[in-house]
Amino acid sequence: MADQKNPFRLPLAAHAFREVIAHCALLTGESVIFGDSMGSRIKPVREAFLAWKETSAIAADSTATIVGMSDDLRDALEAFFDWQEQNRPEARKKTALMLTQLAGPSPALPSDVVAGEISAWMKVVEYFNLVAHSKHKTKPEEFVNNLFLVEDILLRRLQPRPVSDLNEIDALLAEADDAK
Repeated sequence: MADQKNPFRLPLAAHAFREVIAHCALLTGESVIFGDSMGSRIKPVREAFLAWKETSAIAADSTATIVGMSDDLRDALEAFFDWQEQNRPEARKKTALMLTQLAGPSPALPSDVVAGEISAWMKVVEYFNLVAHSKHKTKPEEFVNNLFLVEDILLRRLQPRPVSDLNEIDALLAEADDAK
């Protein structure tokens, strides 16, 4: 990101941060599945639609309407909508669960804060996806603001792991006090 001579630095950094964000689920013990995205799901639907459109083409000046649908298009649409119904609403729930699990056993945050964090997290994920695929021209300031948003959410959520040997820490602190 620091190489200002590289015109692709922000999209490349966005790819990296997409990976970081995706791997946050690993911290909660969840598996990360790549490749099962909206793009990979819509591709067969688009292909079946284009094939159907090509075989069902009518003249531009015709007043006829196309009736019927190919079996491939119907199957692709059915599979896509089944997947969408099961997975898209789940994205918000999965994000909420992941952020909750990252917080550990600490007291729960107020519900309005949680709802805001979930929405912000999902917007940042979408932002990095768009930047990574060059579908959103961004400025370094906007990019850094989105990074700070992720950092802020994670800092509020992540809890330090408990130290197993408190006696050793106490001894080090006593040693420091004796040295004064």
